[in-house]
Amino acid sequence: MTEITIAAAVMKSDLTSIENNILKVKDLSEKASLKGAEIICFPELNLSGYFLNNDNQKYSHRVPGKISEDIGAIAEKYNITILCGLIEEFEKKYYITHIAVSPEGLIGKYRKLHLSPQEKKYYSPGNDLPVFELKGIRFAIGLCYDAHFPELSTIYALNKADIIFFPHASPPSETADEKKLRWLRYLSARAYDNSIYVAACNQLGETQSGGFFTGNAMILDPKGKIISEKSNNEEGILIGIIKNETLERVRNSRMGFFMADRRPDLYEDILKDIE
Repeated sequence: MTEITIAAAVMKSDLTSIENNILKVKDLSEKASLKGAEIICFPELNLSGYFLNNDNQKYSHRVPGKISEDIGAIAEKYNITILCGLIEEFEKKYYITHIAVSPEGLIGKYRKLHLSPQEKKYYSPGNDLPVFELKGIRFAIGLCYDAHFPELSTIYALNKADIIFFPHASPPSETADEKKLRWLRYLSARAYDNSIYVAACNQLGETQSGGFFTGNAMILDPKGKIISEKSNNEEGILIGIIKNETLERVRNSRMGFFMADRRPDLYEDILKDIE
């Protein structure tokens, strides 16, 4: 991989029609493909809609299944890998899941590891930390609340991820500009500390509880600097280029690649529960 173009999508999800949401995925994937993107990431639960009630059962799906097949057909048509979210049902449990689908079909899935206090009543946490590979790029996924746990990003970096995608359905308690500033407080740290790219995107519009998601998206380089960002309440895509040259320069820096000087022999206490 010399470089690869990615897209981060801001999308308003229809809470009553996954078919309408798939049509939006189709439209935005086509636009991203026309701009040269080879991967597009959609917000958390963009296909199902974000629910904090027992409607999660009504709008859940199996993976693999018809939904991943439908997304696969879009990925094949526009020759783009699609990362998108849905409520997954498995053995009578419900997960906040993001699937990765290439033009060749389903690559894999990620189940949200860290559930917010509100989500724990309705969903089960995942337990796997997959790193996927496509066209020479290694990428991982964390979902919204996951981004607040620095250990997750470090594990992905140790497993040689080049970029972490952080799709969000981030709470509607702030303006788009306020959300941008808050994201920069910790997403830039995830990139800088681990020498990786980070891409985040948020749902847009009214929530199931009557709030409002802001239409933010952001792509950061391995030094935590903004490559591109949008902070307006409009659907659309954000384009960024992931460069191997940049990754190598940062990771070969004697004073700028902190992972090389870790002291895991000192970190035993990080495994302890809070008493």
